Amino acid sequence: MLIITGFLLFAFLTGCSGCSKGRENWLPYLPLFIDDVRLAEDAPWPMWQHDPSHTDRSPYNGPASVSSANEADLCCYGIFGSPALDAGSNAYIGSIRSGNITALCDALADPTEGASGLLLGIDFSGATLAGFPFDSRRGSVMATAIECAPLLLDDGSIVFGKDDGHMYRVSAGGRLLWDTASDDPFNPAAPTDDNEQMIPSPLPGPGNTLYFLSHFADVYGPGPVADAVAIACPSIDYFKTTATPWYSKLYALDARIGWRRWVFNPRNDPASGGQPMVGWGSPVLGSDGSCIMGLMHTELSGDHYVPTEGRVFAIGPDGKRRWVFPAEGDPPLDYSLWASPVISPSGVIYIGASDYNYAGGAKLFSLTAEGVKRWEYDLPENTIAASPALRSDGTIIVATQNRHLTDPAQRYGVVYALKDLDDHAALLWQYPPAGTIPKGFYSSPLIDAYDGVYIANEPFPFAEGETGTLLGLNSDGSLLFSYTLAGYVHGNLALGPDGTLYVPLRNPPRLLMIK
Repeated sequence: MLIITGFLLFAFLTGCSGCSKGRENWLPYLPLFIDDVRLAEDAPWPMWQHDPSHTDRSPYNGPASVSSANEADLCCYGIFGSPALDAGSNAYIGSIRSGNITALCDALADPTEGASGLLLGIDFSGATLAGFPFDSRRGSVMATAIECAPLLLDDGSIVFGKDDGHMYRVSAGGRLLWDTASDDPFNPAAPTDDNEQMIPSPLPGPGNTLYFLSHFADVYGPGPVADAVAIACPSIDYFKTTATPWYSKLYALDARIGWRRWVFNPRNDPASGGQPMVGWGSPVLGSDGSCIMGLMHTELSGDHYVPTEGRVFAIGPDGKRRWVFPAEGDPPLDYSLWASPVISPSGVIYIGASDYNYAGGAKLFSLTAEGVKRWEYDLPENTIAASPALRSDGTIIVATQNRHLTDPAQRYGVVYALKDLDDHAALLWQYPPAGTIPKGFYSSPLIDAYDGVYIANEPFPFAEGETGTLLGLNSDGSLLFSYTLAGYVHGNLALGPDGTLYVPLRNPPRLLMIK
């Protein structure tokens, strides 16, 4: 046994390439010399939506007003993702290399240079932590972001995914511990080829398991992005003229060393009808240890693919599907599933669904832990892009947007509080009256210890110079404060133990620390 253990340890430390095919067979021996790793439960905000159930609820009180707003200026790096906070209230957040149109066109003209998004580590003063930023030095010009919220483990290490199709674990000092590639990672020899992107945030599962959901979105295919680039950078001609369907895969890794345990490809599941399915939201951990996620079919719309009907999948720790909603044999929901699910302490699942034609209303679905529908609640706005949150008494807080495609006067958002009455839901309050906040909610609501709600809004569609608003609401839905931001928020908020709200501004790139 000592000889075998020594050989395995040597192979692990030296990265034995000739032994890679048998790595999964070594896993039973690894606990001999590798400690278990778990979520950093002493951290005030260790992951996206705070916890594996995605309640977005903090044990600390939020601010009653905005008395001060410190900020970290991220210079050339835009923010798509959300912050995580360690026990010292240091913030970790991913970024995307950004700049003016001239800089973008120059980079696109020589795509082999690329520009890697960074993992940033920032203290409360806005200063950079020692060892950060972490740069993987991978990624094409159009796929360089870290869009997920990092996941903090109890040894101080940080786990995250990136648009380069790799999954990473970095030490508290910014040293790479491991990285693992998806089936289709970024290829530096072909920098304008599309690849899988690790957009949703990672999820800790049972038995040292990490779940990552990939996302292939045809970055260089035809569509609005290519059209905008063609106008801004007329010399760029390598965008594709035919579109590729979007898809996702669920990866399960060993958290200690990053080795792959299994991959679930929805396309191979009978409920998909043999079609690829794509997910935007982060998976959530069910009460039975299942990884639960919303996925969507896609269809060609003009010259590019768009998400359409959705299904909710529950994948067990063995990589096998436990259930699907709607059940296999039933047609999928006539709604897209942009938002992530949230799980109650009793195992009840809530997930928002959107009208992908933007013509009707959205719905909030409630499912049992076994994937059976309990009820659905109709909302007048057409989109739920933000994941719901749960108050301590079980009240569901859900934020919507009305994404009218042509009329700015019909683009607005509303925050709802719904009470679960087992066979239906009842409205407790809404803020504000429909149509009075002329921007929607992409950021999810954050709940503090007093059941107060904090949320930021953003414009639709996104435009340079647009600003958002940070709202604080009392537990009864009345306004606590309204604070105009210098930009808008695409990611989620986080709350520190001293009541500081961490607010990521996408543009201009700032991390605000508000008390």
